[in-house]
Amino acid sequence: MSMQNKNPLYDLALRVSEAGPDDLAFDGLRVLQHPERFRKFLMGKGLDIEPVTLQIWPSLSCNVRCPTCPFRLTDAKAQADNDENLHLMPLPLFRKILKSIKRGDVKSVLLTGGGEPLMNPDIGIMAEELHSSGLDWGGFTNGLALTTDIAERLLRAKPGMFRVSLDAGDPSLYKKIYAAESDIFELVKSNIIAAGKIASKLGYKWFGIGFALIPNVTDTELVNIRNTFIDLVEQSNFGMNFASFRPRVVHHNNGKVVIPQKWSGQYHNLAIRVRELIVLPMESKYREAVRLDHKFGAFADCDRDVSPTGGWGHVWNPTLDHRGLGSIISHLAGSSNNPSIWDGVAEGKDFWESWKSDKRKKVLRQILEGEIKLPVANGARAVDAFLEEVRSIFPEWLDEAGADKVMDGIESWDFHRSSRPNFVG
Repeated sequence: MSMQNKNPLYDLALRVSEAGPDDLAFDGLRVLQHPERFRKFLMGKGLDIEPVTLQIWPSLSCNVRCPTCPFRLTDAKAQADNDENLHLMPLPLFRKILKSIKRGDVKSVLLTGGGEPLMNPDIGIMAEELHSSGLDWGGFTNGLALTTDIAERLLRAKPGMFRVSLDAGDPSLYKKIYAAESDIFELVKSNIIAAGKIASKLGYKWFGIGFALIPNVTDTELVNIRNTFIDLVEQSNFGMNFASFRPRVVHHNNGKVVIPQKWSGQYHNLAIRVRELIVLPMESKYREAVRLDHKFGAFADCDRDVSPTGGWGHVWNPTLDHRGLGSIISHLAGSSNNPSIWDGVAEGKDFWESWKSDKRKKVLRQILEGEIKLPVANGARAVDAFLEEVRSIFPEWLDEAGADKVMDGIESWDFHRSSRPNFVG
């Protein structure tokens, strides 16, 4: 299309597509697969965009005590870590949230935390009701409670993605990360294999594992991760068939954004080592049989020594904690001094009433203006990176005619299109 060759937005989408995950903005391309929302952004109406993805915490309680857990480094988990009670989202509150968001245009829900989602005994019901509602959904777990019964129930509810955070390829590294006994690593591996066999039986293709890594990980530990991944893929009959690699950082500590990171200046090199020791050998061995999501650009971005700018991306995927309280910055959810809180469905409030409130818009403006600092590797960093590039191309907001011209034919543009566009973040 000749007009596309003169369209800077089209050129940007192609450039980011060609760079792939080496460009921090690559995952941010998903906003273009929601053209009505993106059109609002171009016209300066980003405050009015409805979330595409909503993160929900089924549980604040957890069955491990990770030293670098972002919610332990704030005071979000202080009570949950120090009493015997389970701090869970009640099923009636979950149903109220689900009913409310269905009246808008939320596309997907991620069951995450906070805490460990599978500690909520209603997690199977939540997954089934999300599926029957027509919403896409996905989930994360540390895998300790991933029994075969739970795995089958969740996978039959057809998540768009379900991932176990493993983060290590050997018991000693696992113990360091999770502050758990060494035998827990083997338990989680066996749970992954059993769940993978269920996924294989069901023909489910999006069950995988995740590795969050810091630059002091050794080459030997990276090789162990590769070998463990191979073992899990093959023992699960290829039912566990993808892995995600992302940087591990400390987002906040004592209420302050941690920038620069302790290992700043070494994340880019870590990304290179992950590519050389894990990604390239795995691609050579399995080709299309497994998927590897190596967020190279996200690693490199963690070498920065100033807080990232932006904030628009946080409109697309906010968080509701186990009480229904909403946060724009997910890593601050649950903390008593959270400056990004906007109410959510707490205290009898309707989700959309709170989302459209002046309070939520004021908080977002504070983030956009830098009054509330963003952490590195935050949940909307890829979206922000892409939207910032868009703003550099169009420093002035467009009118309706201008937005229509820029987006003309976008449905047929040949940029990279995610197979799961409803998961934005």
